[in-house]
Amino acid sequence: MPAHCLPDLFLYTQHVISPFSCTVKVPPLEWRRFIPHSKGDNSVMIIFPIVIIFSLIAYVYFKVAESRHAEYTEREKQGAKANISLGLFIAAFGINSYVFYQTQLAAVIGLIFFVLGTANIVLGTRKYKQLSGAE
Repeated sequence: MPAHCLPDLFLYTQHVISPFSCTVKVPPLEWRRFIPHSKGDNSVMIIFPIVIIFSLIAYVYFKVAESRHAEYTEREKQGAKANISLGLFIAAFGINSYVFYQTQLAAVIGLIFFVLGTANIVLGTRKYKQLSGAE
């Protein structure tokens, strides 16, 4: 066997004959290969990264708006909105980590993130309602 033909480290299904007279195994081109533990349709998986990005942008926006207001109540309202956005970010990150990896460790970490994110959303919503005068 020539020195350039290395032993196969991966299990591939297609064989191609190289010009060096050794068999090289080529992986099949499937997008599911690049997503670990994917089962079927992955079109739903794009939702969570989009939610994560937009909630992070909203968090930064509300934090900057909070620092620009001079009134105490307006600052607190912007802080409550930022808290809601941060909670949405943390919860979506937890869900995404479980959906992407689907392991027991990812489930535990995702559950912790989801609970913390939900707590941020609930407490931020209560604070915003209290500051805006709505019951």
